[in-house]
Amino acid sequence: MSDYGITTNGFNRKTYNNLLEQFEADLKSQDAFGENIDFSQQDPLYQFSVPYIYMISELWELAENVFYSTSPKFAEGVPLSNTGKFIGIARKQATKAEGIVTFTGAAGTTIETGFLVGTDSGVTFETKEKKVIPAGGSVDIPIVAQIAGAIGNTPANTITTIINPMIGLSSVTNNLETTKGQDQESDPQFRTRYDETTQGGDGSTAIAIRNNLLQVTGVSSATVKENDTNDTVDNIPAHSIFSLVKGGADTDVANSIFEKKPGGIGTYGSVSINVTDTQGIVHTINFSRPTNKNIWINVTITKGSDYPVDGDTLIQNAVVSYINALDIGEDIIVYKLINTIASLGISGIEDIAIQTSTDGTTFTSNNITVSAEENAITDIDKVVVQ
Repeated sequence: MSDYGITTNGFNRKTYNNLLEQFEADLKSQDAFGENIDFSQQDPLYQFSVPYIYMISELWELAENVFYSTSPKFAEGVPLSNTGKFIGIARKQATKAEGIVTFTGAAGTTIETGFLVGTDSGVTFETKEKKVIPAGGSVDIPIVAQIAGAIGNTPANTITTIINPMIGLSSVTNNLETTKGQDQESDPQFRTRYDETTQGGDGSTAIAIRNNLLQVTGVSSATVKENDTNDTVDNIPAHSIFSLVKGGADTDVANSIFEKKPGGIGTYGSVSINVTDTQGIVHTINFSRPTNKNIWINVTITKGSDYPVDGDTLIQNAVVSYINALDIGEDIIVYKLINTIASLGISGIEDIAIQTSTDGTTFTSNNITVSAEENAITDIDKVVVQ
């Protein structure tokens, strides 16, 4: 078997340098021009050969990509997404957050479909229905984010801006957080979920429940624990399952747990949702949400003359996206924040310093520990770049 191409150790690609050496050896063979020919960079024969060597090296690279296109470990992009069909999963696509806002104002005021509201940080939503404010002076209307992504998942009482003020409207707010917003699953995230799905994910085990939860729209992280003893352990009742879930609508989460929960085993948690099975029997499914831990970040940038005018905004958005995408219980690590900013490739950054805080007042250069049942969150107002 050849040392290149498909080998017992995988695919071994011929690089440009390998091909250049091979070309030179072939041209200097007795069957070609002989060993005394000049094949330096200034020689016309060398210059004539190089473009063909580049094209051949690209063909080798293409062959390698084709070979690994069905491997979840090496594939990227669409080929990586296609590997999910082998185990029955699909890459999560970006979805828009949804929720309900309460408008207050004069009775008889009409709020049209598509009316815009938003947060102070600039996340905008539009109404999904046309409604009229009744005599009570307030009305609830479902909304959907204008842009898909996890950025649309906003806490309660943060949607307070009326984008286009109108006579008869006094205020707007969301009494509950918005949910179901998610970013498109990245290659590393999809690989991780692929591996987790294949690690004992069948049947009605805790792992199977967690894997099923991770496929729910909007769910970005989940922890599932089971207590199979006759005693209460870590506040989990005997013979019960405890699910701690970040993201996703409550009903979707409850249905996902019910799909994989073993018969006769209880569920534990602070959120209770009724699920009706195919026989019409109602089951109460319990689970919990992580406690949000607010994070403030001060970023000090030593800026060169070519630092862009929108550099601060790019850094703010990157830090917010990074922190809000962390798993339940994942700590805030300063060097990872620095790497996140550095990876943006913004010109003019000469140095980066990070300070962190959990109260917005006392800042240090230390990492922040997040407990197993907490979820680090931040927003654009809590990230200051200077």
